[in-house]
Amino acid sequence: MEKKYMKAMFSLTLVLGLLLSGVWFVFGVQAPSAIIQGASSRMNQSYAGTGSSLGAQAGNVTHIDLAGTQVTTHWAGFYGNISGNITLEDSSGAVFYDWTGLGTPVGEVYASNTSTVTWSSIACANADNMTGLDTFLGMTATDADSVYNTYGSPTHGGFSVAGTTITADTCNSTNAYVNSALNAAYFSQVLLADGNNVPVFGTLLNSSATAFNGAQVDFQLLTGVPGTGTLYFFIELG
Repeated sequence: MEKKYMKAMFSLTLVLGLLLSGVWFVFGVQAPSAIIQGASSRMNQSYAGTGSSLGAQAGNVTHIDLAGTQVTTHWAGFYGNISGNITLEDSSGAVFYDWTGLGTPVGEVYASNTSTVTWSSIACANADNMTGLDTFLGMTATDADSVYNTYGSPTHGGFSVAGTTITADTCNSTNAYVNSALNAAYFSQVLLADGNNVPVFGTLLNSSATAFNGAQVDFQLLTGVPGTGTLYFFIELG
């Protein structure tokens, strides 16, 4: 069956205030304090009546190969920068001292299709998680842009999420593009899931790295979306 595809690309700046309450410095997965959404764009795919021409002669049998591009209805991309501050304040929000800026951001950005993730049970997505995500997104494993074909190989750096260590090259992963081409050194995309089979799309931060469009950003995040829907974002700096 022929499929129609669409692609969304959003530019975000995640603004985060890290909280130091009492004597405990809080580093952990948390919702960003604000999301500032920039421009969104998609591939310009026209279905106008003008075709591509080729000379033809009666009596001839001619071999031709045709190429085209379809845009996915199952994935959306987000990219942007991390900014914010470190603050020392009490539970009422009264500020004792404030440090402007976060320095070079290190950590991860996450997104999920549900607002509640059990971070204490987070782990690499397994085969059942991937099959369930394919079903949720309206795909099967044989589709060109299926979860299995997208997160094809475990090649990513090691990181920690909510106190759980994810060893390098253990989760199904891929990389967002740099200057419209694959570059395995930047923007690792890692597929996770919690103990309730909630999928989590994660990416490792690359401070001021070149993005798919040549811009300098801190992150690019590939997320699954079943056509349209709501995504919930989380961030962890460390």
